[in-house]
Amino acid sequence: MRVDEHASDVRVSVSDDGPGMPADVLARVREPFYTTKESGTGLGLSIGERIARAHGADLVMESAPAAGTAVSVTLLRATGGR
Repeated sequence: MRVDEHASDVRVSVSDDGPGMPADVLARVREPFYTTKESGTGLGLSIGERIARAHGADLVMESAPAAGTAVSVTLLRATGGR
């Protein structure tokens, strides 16, 4: 990971080269209780996004069939010390 000490924000990105998601699924994955898994609850991404927003962060997802999925969280860099 590369950190620019002068940047006003920090982005953490995770990606895979899996099967990806079609556009209709990607459009709904943040909805509470939406899941494509047989045993899933559909709460993971909706809770994760709420936590990110509560801390002033943006959660961005990109995905396409056969191209994998990428998730980025952009956080504002805190100023000052503890």
